[in-house]
Amino acid sequence: PVIARLQAVQWGGEAAMALSVQPAGAPQAAAEGGLLAREELAKIVDLALSGTLLIDEEGRVSALDDAARALFARGEAEPAGQPLEALFAEESRDAVRDYLDGMRAHGIASILGEGRNVRALVPGSADLPVFLTLGSLGDDPKRRYCALIRDMSQWHRKEAELVRAREAAETASRQKSDFIAQMSHEMRTPLNSIIGFA
Repeated sequence: PVIARLQAVQWGGEAAMALSVQPAGAPQAAAEGGLLAREELAKIVDLALSGTLLIDEEGRVSALDDAARALFARGEAEPAGQPLEALFAEESRDAVRDYLDGMRAHGIASILGEGRNVRALVPGSADLPVFLTLGSLGDDPKRRYCALIRDMSQWHRKEAELVRAREAAETASRQKSDFIAQMSHEMRTPLNSIIGFA
């Protein structure tokens, strides 16, 4: 028994297919050779903080993991078959649609860190700020895409706290300046009178 892995590679500047074979009882061999075994990759995806969705060539959700279901607060199969943009708030749908259309038109894989700040539509709750990253899964005619969704609500809360702290510091500074200016004015008048009498 063996594990065979067939993948597209570049060979002499042209597209080729590489077939790697390893004994079925040695998943560590794949890791030592620079490739992750399927089981290891599945565990890594499960540990990731992002929700993962698979999208077909039409832009419809074909599958999603438990993290994505939790982020969108959806049932077992509810989002499957829906257009990707239907999972996002009204003000974010154009951005999501344009992002996916750009991926389809140019056929490039997503660059790490590139993505869109959008708002996920969560039934029975406020819209959730998320970071959406899209990537292409292969170059076959029936191209599929992967969407990674990261919950940004914690970062938005921290940002709001920092803004409130800055505003409080600015208010305190303004009050101190006003107090000094007021006291300077209040003390100047009687002092001028005393000097005048002297």
